[in-house]
Amino acid sequence: MQLELRNVATRIVQADEYERAWLRNLLTFRAVGATGAERPLRLLDEATGEFPSGFLPIVQTRAAKELRTLDVLDVRPAAPARDESVNVSWLRDYQREALEAVCARERGILWLPTAAGKTATASSIVASFPSGRWLFLVHRLSLLNQTATAFQTWTSENAGRVGESGWRPRRFTVATFQTLAARLANGDAEARALLEAADGVIVDEAHALAASTFTTVMGCATNARFRIGLSGTPLARGDRKSSLVVGATGPVIYRMRPKVLVERQVLARPTIRMIDVLHDEMPDATWPTVYDRLVVHSPKRNALVVEAVRRAEKPCLVFVQAVEHGHVLVRALTRAGIRCGYVHGAHTTEQREAAIADLVAGRIDVLLCSVIFQEGVDVPALRSVVIAAGGQSTIAAIQRVGRGLRTQAGKTSCDVWEFLDRGQRWLEAHSRARRRAYEAEGYTVLVEHL
Repeated sequence: MQLELRNVATRIVQADEYERAWLRNLLTFRAVGATGAERPLRLLDEATGEFPSGFLPIVQTRAAKELRTLDVLDVRPAAPARDESVNVSWLRDYQREALEAVCARERGILWLPTAAGKTATASSIVASFPSGRWLFLVHRLSLLNQTATAFQTWTSENAGRVGESGWRPRRFTVATFQTLAARLANGDAEARALLEAADGVIVDEAHALAASTFTTVMGCATNARFRIGLSGTPLARGDRKSSLVVGATGPVIYRMRPKVLVERQVLARPTIRMIDVLHDEMPDATWPTVYDRLVVHSPKRNALVVEAVRRAEKPCLVFVQAVEHGHVLVRALTRAGIRCGYVHGAHTTEQREAAIADLVAGRIDVLLCSVIFQEGVDVPALRSVVIAAGGQSTIAAIQRVGRGLRTQAGKTSCDVWEFLDRGQRWLEAHSRARRRAYEAEGYTVLVEHL
């Protein structure tokens, strides 16, 4: 079999029927649709004979064992040259290892836990190739500003910003997927030119790449030989679409496990305290009804949330999924005499920053938040996290724990209060999935009865 390698897609040049069937089978996965039913996810386009180039290393590894021959013709433009004299002395040893993996492999996933310093690592990659043009893609506006500021801190080079607030590209530009996708959909030549000019693309929270709009954006970066994904949970999607992440970037090329960084005291040591909650089954109810009655408006479960918050060391962050759940808990915590604030998607960046400042300064002891604080929020002062949200997303669960793992003077551990929902089949299955995810990360998990 003969293949032609380009940055976005690899094309079959020559293959017999057996080889084509072999490739089709290798690149077919089982995904979960919106209704929860399984469906095939086929990454080989039969009409064009193309598949995402991120899978080529996997194809080559399997072909070496299962095919007689596999020839790959690399027709990609040359990569920008590395300048090894660039000062990247700020890197920790594992971050330097990640940098070297990128220099050697050019594309793939850096599997780094929350608070491991992904932005510092990304900054070193960009700095090491000063002749190249780079894009750093994010899916939240708050991550755009945070990343641009951090890059300037590490490298003393100004970062460009492309998002809702404007269009100011530079050699290194941080951009939101949503802005680029919207412009591309409207036929914007400037957006397409920005993507096509990039020599390298780095994707933060790369597990989000499975979204079709994000895949479209990556597909327009036709000149980008460097294609790097950053994530602490790159392959944990519940819909089993992580294969799309690999296709857009490449396989995992470097991994640092959280427990190693805990042992080195780079991260605080988390203890997951799962509070036992017994529910009624509600056999005939729909999922929205179950979640509303047994999570959002459950007197029993919310009383346990309040008790967990009361026991938790302060300052404390409390996660909810439904906005209404936050309002319910604010009222309950206020009645219990606990000083608290609440931020969710309707609040501005300035309001969110003010709420964090109040928490750190001790003007409030507890800050409730929705998914807006799941990623990219840096509050080293946090002493505990309460996850009241429930849900089946293990990615979200790990990210929420990560909010409490940043260290500061005198902080080496963090308690995470969670809920082991039992009795109702959906809630129980979700709780078990989250517990397995915590244990897989190497965290201590305790079941407690309050």
